[in-house]
Amino acid sequence: MLGALLASWDGGPCDELGHAVRSLHASTEQSPLEVWNDRRGRTQMDVVAAFDRAIESLATRDGEATHDAEDLSAYWLRTCEGFRVDSKNGCFGVVEEVRVSAGEEPEALAVRTGLFRLRLEIVPVSDVERVVPRRKRVFLRAAM
Repeated sequence: MLGALLASWDGGPCDELGHAVRSLHASTEQSPLEVWNDRRGRTQMDVVAAFDRAIESLATRDGEATHDAEDLSAYWLRTCEGFRVDSKNGCFGVVEEVRVSAGEEPEALAVRTGLFRLRLEIVPVSDVERVVPRRKRVFLRAAM
C-alpha cells in the first residue's frame, strides 16, 4: 500500500503525502500499513476498500487544523523496526522493537548495538531527531 502511494506521488508538497499516509493508516484500523497489507488472507478487495475509505476521508476533511509533522513522525516511529539508527558518531545499531505507551504512542526504541548486535539499548523517542523512511534510518539528537 505504501509503495503504491509513493509510486503515485508526483513529488508535490510533503504535507499532501502526509495527509494521504495518515488517511490510509486510519483506514486500516491504525495498523502499520505494511503489516496490515501483508496479513494472511488479505485480499485485493480489502486493499481497494481501504484506499476508498482513505480517499473518502480526504474528500470530507473540513480544513480541520492538524499537526501533520507530528502525526507523520509518530507513524514512522511506530513502524521503524529494522531501520538503522545513526548518532553523531555514526551507526549506533538497528531498531529491533518499538515500545509503545498504554495510549499506543511510541515511547522508546529497543536498539541492537555493538559489532555483533548482541547488546540491547533502550532509546527514548525524545532522543530521536528524525526518521528518514526512504533510507530506513533513524537519526538521534545526541552522540551515543
